[in-house]
Amino acid sequence: AKIEILRPSTLIALQRHDELRPLLDLVARRSTPRVVVLRPSAAVKLRDPEARRAHRAQQFAQYFAGARPLPIGLSRLAIWPKPNFALHQLVALESAEGFALGLGIVLAADPASERLVLLTPLATMADVQAVHLGDLIVDPKTFHDSALMARQPAQGRTDGLLGPDSPPL
Repeated sequence: AKIEILRPSTLIALQRHDELRPLLDLVARRSTPRVVVLRPSAAVKLRDPEARRAHRAQQFAQYFAGARPLPIGLSRLAIWPKPNFALHQLVALESAEGFALGLGIVLAADPASERLVLLTPLATMADVQAVHLGDLIVDPKTFHDSALMARQPAQGRTDGLLGPDSPPL
């Protein structure tokens, strides 16, 4: 699905053995993109799932170290795929050209008043034109991540605030 959305001219696949073969076979049936298969560098460290998770948490903690809650109005921004925010959902803050300018973690949302509070290292939203909702939940205290199972508002909440620690909108 991402290949259809992005429509790259070239797809670079890093593959040790044949683990990507089913995916690459599907892509090969199309005229584009051109597929280039490379082996990962010998310098790449193999990590077990827990080590990868700890590494991601460390990277998120480093990225969000200087972050602060930033209230934003949604009326001037494109939200995609659709404005169903979840507590601690990771979002990309994008330019008009679709480039990620930064990341944010949803702290609160009120779709009725078109207000959102994000934890982000960005000082301003001046160049942000779109909010791209991700598929990860990132705890803003531990920075451990988990998969977002469904794009639904927080359970049972009707006031637009997503959690007890949510800052006021």
